[in-house]
Amino acid sequence: MKLAASICMVLAAGAATAQQVGPGVEEVVVTATKRGATLLEDTPLSVQSLGGNSLEEAGSLDFDDYMRQIPSLAIGDNGPGDKRIVMRGVSATGDGTVGLYFDEVVMTGESLGDDGGKQPDIKLFDMDRIEVLRGPQGTTFGSSSLSGTIRWLPRTPDYTKFAADVGARILTLQESDDTGYQYDAMVNIPLGDQVALRVAGLRAVIPGYIDSRFGDDIDQEDTTAVRAMLGWRITDNLELSLLAMKQDMHLDGRTSFSTEDLNLPRSPTLNGGPLPSKYYTSDHARSSRDDEIEMYSAKLVFSQGWGTITGASSLFERYSGYIRDASAAAEVLSAGRLSADSTGISLIGGRDGWPKAWIRSSELRFSSDWDSPVNILVGAYNQNEDRRGGSYWATVDPNTGRPTANPTVFLSRTTFTQLDQVALFGEVTWEVTDRLVATAGLRWFDFDIIQDASRLVDFQSVPGPGRGPTFKFGESGTTGRLNVGYDLTDDVLAYVQIAEGFRAGGPNDQTAASIANVQIPAGFGSDSIINYELGLKTSLLDRRLTLNGAIYQIDWEDIQVSQFANSASGLRFTYRGNGGKAKVEGVELEMTARPSESLQFGFGLAYTDSKLEEDLPIPTQGLKGDPLTYVPELTGSVNARYSWSMFQDWEGFVGGDWSYVDESANRLRPTDRYYRKLEAYDILNLRVGLQGGDGWTTVLSVDNALDSDEIISYPFDFQTAAAINGNIPDRLGRVWPRSISLSLRKSF
Repeated sequence: MKLAASICMVLAAGAATAQQVGPGVEEVVVTATKRGATLLEDTPLSVQSLGGNSLEEAGSLDFDDYMRQIPSLAIGDNGPGDKRIVMRGVSATGDGTVGLYFDEVVMTGESLGDDGGKQPDIKLFDMDRIEVLRGPQGTTFGSSSLSGTIRWLPRTPDYTKFAADVGARILTLQESDDTGYQYDAMVNIPLGDQVALRVAGLRAVIPGYIDSRFGDDIDQEDTTAVRAMLGWRITDNLELSLLAMKQDMHLDGRTSFSTEDLNLPRSPTLNGGPLPSKYYTSDHARSSRDDEIEMYSAKLVFSQGWGTITGASSLFERYSGYIRDASAAAEVLSAGRLSADSTGISLIGGRDGWPKAWIRSSELRFSSDWDSPVNILVGAYNQNEDRRGGSYWATVDPNTGRPTANPTVFLSRTTFTQLDQVALFGEVTWEVTDRLVATAGLRWFDFDIIQDASRLVDFQSVPGPGRGPTFKFGESGTTGRLNVGYDLTDDVLAYVQIAEGFRAGGPNDQTAASIANVQIPAGFGSDSIINYELGLKTSLLDRRLTLNGAIYQIDWEDIQVSQFANSASGLRFTYRGNGGKAKVEGVELEMTARPSESLQFGFGLAYTDSKLEEDLPIPTQGLKGDPLTYVPELTGSVNARYSWSMFQDWEGFVGGDWSYVDESANRLRPTDRYYRKLEAYDILNLRVGLQGGDGWTTVLSVDNALDSDEIISYPFDFQTAAAINGNIPDRLGRVWPRSISLSLRKSF
C-alpha cells in the first residue's frame, strides 16, 4: 500500500504545477449519486463512465467487449448469459456481488445457487453511457451491490427534433466457417412539444467455432432485441418516462470444448483418444441456451427549486433456459447401470418455461436542493421477487440429440422461491466550507425468503415423495457510508470514504439434498464488507489531462462459500454456508489525455490482492492466505484514437486498445480435485474508419488481432467425491477468437 500512497502523492504534485493551455478532455456527466447530474471529476467516488459513441465506434455489443477497459473488474466467463462479475476482488459463491441496473430497472436478484448470479448480457444499442461504481453501494443501491454497481443508461427521447439512425455490420471469426452479421436501427419522433417516442432495435448473429457430432459451429449466438421509450413533459416541473424492452438470445450449443474424448467403461464406443477437430465438444445430446429478458419501468420526476421527488417502478422478467448433455453423469452416478453412449444419453436443465425469475421493485426518493450548506437524500424501497427453478433430467433421441415426446425421466424436481424486501435510506451532505464537503448515509433493510420444493421423480426414475417442507429465512440490518471530499485546488479533488455493503442470506435446497441422500444446514446468513478508501481526482493542463486514482482496503466477514457433502453414490453435493474472513487491498489508476484535438489516449491499471484471512469451516476447502477465486492480481489497459481531416467534411480515424488480465483460479485450494488455473492473457483490438458526409460512419475492426487463445474457464457439469472409473476430460473455454468486422452507419 506504500506504493499506492506514493502514486497518489505524485498525482497531487503534478496537479499543483499544471498550466492552463486550452480545451481538452470532454467533460463527463454521471448520475451515480441519485442526486441529479454531476461532473465525473467533481464526484467523490470511484466511478467510471463509458460513452455510447465510443462503445458504438468500437463495435461493442455485450459485456465481454468492454469489461477489460474497467480497472478492478473481472469475470468468470461461461458464455453469453452466464457470467460471474467480480469487482475489487470480492468473489464468492452464490448471488452476484455487483448490483446491475438498466436505468431504473433492478436486474440483480437472488439465485440460491453456486453460480455468481448468472448475470445477464444486455446487448448495447442506442446507449448513452455505462456507469461503473466501484466499491460497496449498499446505502443507495442496496443488497448485492456488495462490491459495486453497474448501470446501463440508454439514450432518452428527444422532444426537440426528429432523428433516426441505422447501422449494419458483417464479421468473420477465426476457426469458424460462418459469417456473422448485425443490424440495428433507431427512430426518435416528437409527438408535439411535450411528448416524444424513441424506438430502437437490434438483430445480431455471432458465428460459433465449436463443432460436435450434430454439426459445425454449433455455438452460434442469435439475439434479437427491441426497446421503446416514451417521454412526457406533463408540465415544466413534472416528467413521466416509460420504458419497455425485450431481448431474446439463443445458442444451439456449448461455448466450451474438450481436447480428448470421453473414456467410460460401460460405453463401448467411448475409449478416449483424439476428437475430430481442435475445438470440439463430445456431447451425445444437444446442449443449448435460451435467455429471454423483458423489462418495464415507469419513472415520474417532479422538480422544484427546493428539490426533486422521483418515483420509479420496474419489472424485470428473465427466462434462463440452459439444458446440457448429462450422458456421462448418467453413467457415473448410476454406477454403470446406464451407458453414456446408449441408455444414458440425456439432457438436464429446465422445462416448461423455467428457470424463470420476476423482480418487481419500486422506489420513492427526495433529493433536496436547498440554498443551505446542508442537503439531504431520503428514500424508501420495496422489492418482490419470485423465482421458479429446479432440475429436469430425461433421455433424448440418440440420433438427433433432441428431446422426445415420451422420454424416460431420470430426475425431476421443482423449487419456488419468493423474496420480499423493504428498505429505508438517507444521506446528509454538509458543505462545511467552499472546499470541504461531508456526506453520511444509512440504509435499513428487512427481507424474508420463502422456498417450497417438490421431488417429483428421484434419480433413476424412482417416484418422488412430492412436495417437501417450506423453508423460511429472514434478516434485517443496516449499512452505512461516510464520505469526505476536499478540493485541494480548483483542479484537484481528494476524498476519503468508509462504506458498507451486504448480500442477503437464504435457505439451502433441502429437496435436492434429500435426493442425493446427504444432510446439509437449513440455510446460510448474509455476508458483509467494509470498504476503506482514499481517492484523488485531477484535471490538469486545462483538462487536456485527467488522472484519477484510488487505494482501498476491504474487510469481508461471514463470506458465503461453497461447501460440500459427499453422497453414497459418489456425487459431491454443493451447498452454501458462511465461512470466515477475507481481506482485499487494491490500487486503481486511470488516465485520459488529449494533447491535441486530433489525438486522445488513456490507460487503466488495477492491482488487487485478495486473500482469506482465516480458514474456512471445512479446512480442505480453503485456508488462510488462499487467493480468492476469479480475481487476477493485475489488470491493465491502454487505448488511443487519432483523427485527421480529409476531403470536404470527411474525417479519418484510427484507434485501438490493448488489455491484459493476470492469471487467477477457479477454486480456493490447490488440493481441490477441481482446482484449475485460469491463464493470463492479453488482447489487442484495432480499428480504422471514416466519418462525415452528412452522418455517415464506416469502421473496419480487428478484435483480438493476435488471436490470443488462453484458457479462461473450466465449466464443470458435475463433481464427484472421488476419482471415477474412466476419464471425463475437462471442458475448456478460451479467449474469444480473432474476428474481423466491417460496419456502416447512417444518422439522420
